[in-house]
Amino acid sequence: PKDRTSRLLVLPVLILLAAGYVVPGVVLALLSLGHPADFHIQFDALTLANYRQFFVITYYLRVLGHTLLLG
Repeated sequence: PKDRTSRLLVLPVLILLAAGYVVPGVVLALLSLGHPADFHIQFDALTLANYRQFFVITYYLRVLGHTLLLG
């Protein structure tokens, strides 16, 4: 009936949204956990060292502060 048809019409849009937003976001998150010289995903080498370095170096913190202030 009508309710099922409307759900089926929404399905292609949801697939496009997932392909356009969710998948690239997950890939970027995984790449950000890897080693910057590799630029490919190695699940055995995922680390938070990149984020630790970001929050330790004061230059990065200043840039983040300015970005949030401007936003």
